[in-house]
Amino acid sequence: IVADYVRDRIDRWQSSGDISERTAGRCRDLCNFRIVPHLGAKLVQKLRTLDVEESYMTLRANGRTSDKGGLGSRTIGHAHGTGRSVNLYGRGIALIGR
Repeated sequence: IVADYVRDRIDRWQSSGDISERTAGRCRDLCNFRIVPHLGAKLVQKLRTLDVEESYMTLRANGRTSDKGGLGSRTIGHAHGTGRSVNLYGRGIALIGR
């Protein structure tokens, strides 16, 4: 499952000292609030380009946790960067640009 995969990668980076506690916390926030609600229940092997594109459109339209509008390009880019860093998009689908 995407949620477990991303969380496991972040935990491994932190435990190995590759990222600091603060960076790990920010990555977890991006995972929990930007990736998991839209892609978290999908199997990593079944993730499609269209799934990722739809998640970005949803984030842009109404991605705020306060339910008051969409996110800016920079925040969506940070979520994309987290997904790219854990090689989420390199699992059989094309890398999606911002």
